[in-house]
Amino acid sequence: MHEVLLVDDLDGRPADETILFHCDGHSYEIDLCSEHAQQLREALAPFIAAARTARRGAGAPSALTQQQRAAREHNQSVRAWARGHNVHINRRGRIPEQVKRGYDSEVSRLGS
Repeated sequence: MHEVLLVDDLDGRPADETILFHCDGHSYEIDLCSEHAQQLREALAPFIAAARTARRGAGAPSALTQQQRAAREHNQSVRAWARGHNVHINRRGRIPEQVKRGYDSEVSRLGS
């Protein structure tokens, strides 16, 4: 059995959540402990309060690209593989590299 732990991307301590955010046309994910997650939300609060909700079409992609679809399907396969091997993995958020490596290793071994 494998145990997957989130690690705070700022200081390396255990993380409690993965936060997804977008800026300048790029999407980002960051694993943070509760304290750092609160700091991020507090720092963004005045900007969020002044912002408006983005509508589809005005600069926002309306459909997934082929590469995005392939990445999503790959991630779904990795998550299914992890669950099938009793590896705890969140249903959403970043997939830990060690889980991806385990999946890729088994797929390449079976493909050979």
